[in-house]
Amino acid sequence: MSKLASNQSKQKSKNLDPHIAEIEYKGFYKSVVHKTVSIPPKLHGFVFLQCLIRFLQDKSSEGFYSLYKFAGGSQALITYLNDNYENPRSIPTNILQNYADYLSDTEEQVTASIRTNISVFSVMLQWSIAQPWFKKFAEKDRIFVLSAYDKKISIPKNSMLDGTAPAMSELVKGKEFDDLELLDSLIRFCFGFLLIFKRHRDLITSNRRVKARLELARASEKPDIDWRVLHPNWDDYNEIFNAIVDSRDATLVERLLLSNQRFQNAFMDAKKPNTLGELYTKLKSCVREVGSLCFTHLLSEENQYVTFEQLDIRSLLSPCEAEEICLRWLLGIDRVQLSGQQQLTLQDIDLTPTHVTMSFFKRRSNESQRDSTSHKRKTYNYRVISYVLQLRERFEKFFSATNSDQQKFFQFDNPFARKQNHSSVTFRPIILACTPGTNLYEEIGSIFPRAKLFQEYFKLLVDENTSANSETDKPHDSKEKKKPNTDSPLTRNLTANVIAQSRAIIDPEDPTVTSAFNRRTKAEVAADGNAHSVNTSHDIYKNRSQTAHRLGQRSKFVGAVGRLQEEDARKLSSLMSNTTIITLDKVNDILGWNVSSFKPNDVDDFNKLISTAEADGYNCAPFGWLSKPTSIERIVIVAPVTAALILSFIKGCQIELKNSSSQARNHAIIVQLCYAKMVLRSFDRRTVADGREMLEEFDFPPAII
Repeated sequence: MSKLASNQSKQKSKNLDPHIAEIEYKGFYKSVVHKTVSIPPKLHGFVFLQCLIRFLQDKSSEGFYSLYKFAGGSQALITYLNDNYENPRSIPTNILQNYADYLSDTEEQVTASIRTNISVFSVMLQWSIAQPWFKKFAEKDRIFVLSAYDKKISIPKNSMLDGTAPAMSELVKGKEFDDLELLDSLIRFCFGFLLIFKRHRDLITSNRRVKARLELARASEKPDIDWRVLHPNWDDYNEIFNAIVDSRDATLVERLLLSNQRFQNAFMDAKKPNTLGELYTKLKSCVREVGSLCFTHLLSEENQYVTFEQLDIRSLLSPCEAEEICLRWLLGIDRVQLSGQQQLTLQDIDLTPTHVTMSFFKRRSNESQRDSTSHKRKTYNYRVISYVLQLRERFEKFFSATNSDQQKFFQFDNPFARKQNHSSVTFRPIILACTPGTNLYEEIGSIFPRAKLFQEYFKLLVDENTSANSETDKPHDSKEKKKPNTDSPLTRNLTANVIAQSRAIIDPEDPTVTSAFNRRTKAEVAADGNAHSVNTSHDIYKNRSQTAHRLGQRSKFVGAVGRLQEEDARKLSSLMSNTTIITLDKVNDILGWNVSSFKPNDVDDFNKLISTAEADGYNCAPFGWLSKPTSIERIVIVAPVTAALILSFIKGCQIELKNSSSQARNHAIIVQLCYAKMVLRSFDRRTVADGREMLEEFDFPPAII
């Protein structure tokens, strides 16, 4: 910024209202977000809040990157103060401590979220105190701000306090699941579900009369493409209904019938899938005598009705919400979290004749722009993404005016904000696909048998959520304050972020990687594939996770290390069992050598002893043990010279370990080092001390490692 522009910015800042911050900041994809943060009239003149407003005004003109955090945090604090205090004089200096308690007790925020909230105000106040204009406030106001800053709560980072986001296996209580197996099963379920729904779309849109209705919708200036319960366009839905009847596709007919609660309950209770004839019998009860569909308000035991959620014109031309959910789950496995998914546009999908990948943003990462996993042409991922991209591009071409978020890859807002229970309309097709006794459940299982684990898992999750939701709906004592239920279905939804959490923790530990470089490279690649740093991958996701999979991986790692240690222990045990350690007074009795004139601290006498041994066919290596070429047995004579040789050998091993780059050689050296130390422990302290003195006094040849 030029000096002139800087002066203009400062002058503008001076003239701004101290109680209102009209701010703007850049969102993703160069979009600009406008926001207003204001102090309510009863808190006017409160310098503490004016400092926050001044920060927002100033940083908005600078284009501060993370301004959205400060704007949102300030507005939440202002709302809290307005609701709990009558005027500025009633607000205590430990206000940030009180606010942290409120976030913990009433809002039930986790420790990490509270820390983030308080740190926002810490930054804003610290900045304000350092500004020249801060000194112009009255002394009592400055003292209040300084006291509030000094009394702010400090929450240390602690894995026990912060915990981790839940993984898939932690959402359900009824059974223990392994996250790796769940992810593998989820992938197959999504592929099976999407393939079947693609067939449904092809069957309906290939109908001649439905084609005509679609052409009319394309030609209309204001196309009626979304299902409406009240006054739907029955000309469209009669034709869609007839096309479904003509398809003779059991899963498609069943999908339509599922929109009727009575039929849905019957499917849930069934022990086996309905035959096509049974499905048509149910479908016939949804048609009036004149041949047209029943209206929803004519419901009776004899006269049922169906609705067309996720079977409307939009869903025939573009992915329905259930399909988008499955695709979001698949992206979660590729570590594209919900925040990144929400910003995806059609242009972010890089589809080539050989591969498909997508660019996405990860807000909290140092490297914010990321690329998802690249999938080859022959994979199901490639087929699914390219198919959805084709549908979305064609839909945007014909119906761009019907979508407020043009060019977005996903049409529907966050579907994971909705409950995942038996009353859910959004998740209803997926719940049907996970319910034993339905045709859709059986067909997915026949295409991908390993999908049944996820089907079992999701049904259990939905059942538990439904039960929990019915408990929260029970009447409460009016005198008792009803607090948010931490086990509510909203907190136990299977979201893209939960799946991403499971994906982040499944990478196995490998104690057998050959070198430090290879270990680091493998860790870097694995972490980057998860859109994390190496430290974040291990410290935040793997080390904190208490899922069955991570516990199992730790057990495997310990087991693998244990096996390696056991092999080393066997080697050392074998070496020691074949090693005979004798003192000088036993040499004559065991070996028949006369050492009566042998001086223990004399190197020349030790050399004579070695010459005697070599004359009898022994070799001396590498730290003074005696062995015959054809025998595995070793003899070590306890003497200061031998101790000096062992100490020299230990020192040589330690030096070699520092210089070696070979994992295999390092491992062999460590075994030898342990063996030398075990032998030295068999010596008395006096002999070892004498050996250490000899090592310092004489120039022993370097040990051969």
